Amino acid sequence: MLHNIFLCIVASVCVYLILLSATPLDTTPPLTAEELSMTSIMASAPSQSKAEAKSGSSVDNPSSSSSAGIDPPKQHILSQSNNNNYSEQAIYMFGERLNFVIRDPSHAGLIRAHIFRETNGYALMKDAVQMAKKRKPDERPLIVDIGSNHGLFSIFAARLGADVIAIEPQKELADVIAYAAQALNDDGVKERIKVYNYAILGKREFVGMEGQEEGEGAVANVVRGDDSGNGDKAAAGMVEARPISDFIPPDETRDIACLKIDVEGFELHAVPSANKLFESRRVQNVLIEYGPPKRWNTAGNTVADGIQMLADAHDKYGFSVRLIDSEVWGEYLKILDDGLRATAKVNRVASIDSTKEREGLLRTMEECPEDRALPCEGYIWYTLKPNESFTSFMADCGLSKQYAHATKLGKRLRRTSDGIVSMGCAGAEMEGPSGNKDSTIKITVK
Repeated sequence: MLHNIFLCIVASVCVYLILLSATPLDTTPPLTAEELSMTSIMASAPSQSKAEAKSGSSVDNPSSSSSAGIDPPKQHILSQSNNNNYSEQAIYMFGERLNFVIRDPSHAGLIRAHIFRETNGYALMKDAVQMAKKRKPDERPLIVDIGSNHGLFSIFAARLGADVIAIEPQKELADVIAYAAQALNDDGVKERIKVYNYAILGKREFVGMEGQEEGEGAVANVVRGDDSGNGDKAAAGMVEARPISDFIPPDETRDIACLKIDVEGFELHAVPSANKLFESRRVQNVLIEYGPPKRWNTAGNTVADGIQMLADAHDKYGFSVRLIDSEVWGEYLKILDDGLRATAKVNRVASIDSTKEREGLLRTMEECPEDRALPCEGYIWYTLKPNESFTSFMADCGLSKQYAHATKLGKRLRRTSDGIVSMGCAGAEMEGPSGNKDSTIKITVK
C-alpha cells in the first residue's frame, strides 16, 4: 500500500513539472518610475459607478469632502479688472472698528438696517470667539461665514482674533470682501480671512445667481438648472456650489467656534452639507437665517423638510436648538403660554427642541401677516454649550428694541448738534450719516 502511495506522489510531481515547462515566460519589461507612480494613483482613486462615469461627475456626496481625487476649493483672488470704485465705510461694533466697502454709497442705509436686524448675531459671534479662546488659549478660533455678503461678520470675527473662512457666491461681493480685508484693515485681519467665491449646496454642481443688482446683492439667491451641459460654466456666469465640509482642510483639527449660514432660502440644502462636521461634534455654535417657508419653494423644500432639519440638529447631533430675537420672534411669543413667554423674554431665546415647538414655529411663520415690511424669518441658533454664559448676547440689544427705535423716529431718535442721528439701546449707541451719501456710517455697540 505504501508503495502505491509513493508512486502516486511521484506521478503528480511529474505532471506539475510538465505543465510548468509548457507555460510561456513573461517577457514584459519592468514598469518605469512614471508608470509605477500612475499605477499607485489609479489604485488609490475612488471607484466610479457606470452612471458617474457617464455623467463625468465623480462625487456628489457631501460627506466625502476629503476623498482622493477631489480638488480643494480655490481661494478667491481680487479680480485684476476690479477698479476699486468703492465707497469706504466703517462700523464700530463692540469696540472693534470694522472697515469695509460698498459698491453704491446710496445703499449705506441697507447696512444700517442689517445692523439693526442682526446685532444678536454679532453678539453671539463675539461670545463664541471669546469662549473658544478661553477653552484653548494657544489656538486661534476658527469661524466659517457662509453667505458673507459684504463680509461684516468675517471682518468682525477676524478683528476679534479668529481665523475666518468666508464663502460668498456673488463674485462682485467676493471682490468687496477681499478688497476690504486686504486694503482697509491691518495685517492681522488680512492674514486671517480667506475668501471663497462659491455657493453652498449638498452636492457639487454649477448654479446661476439672480437678484445680484437688487439692494447691493443683499437678497440674491441661487438658481439651480441643468448641470449636464458642456462648456465653460464660469464664463457663462455660473458659480460652483460645494458642500460646507469641502472647505475644511483634511489637516484642520480645530473646532469651529461658530458656523454662520445666510443663504436666502437654500439653508435646508446648505446646513445638512455640514452633517459630517456635526457628527464629529466639531461645530460648537451654528447661526442660521431660517425661512420663511415660502422661500424654500425655489429650493424645492417643504415645511416638513424644515422641521426635520431642526429635529436632526437636536436628536442626531446633540445641539440645543433655539430661536433668537428676529423677525418672527414677537409672533412666536404670542403662541407660548405665559410662563414660557416670560422665560423666553428673560433668557432672550426660545427653545425649539421639541416637536411641538418646531411645528409651532413653522406654523407661526406660515401664518405671519402678509402686510409685514420684512419677511417673517427666524434666526436659529444651535449650540453644544447651552449652559455657558453668553455675556454679549445677554446684554439686551436685540432686534425688537432697536427696530422699534428705528421705526418710531419722532419718539426714539434725537439729532445731535452736528446733525448726526443717534439712538440708544441698553448701552448701545448707533450713529448714521447726516445726509451726505459718502459720509461714513458709525455704529458703536458698547
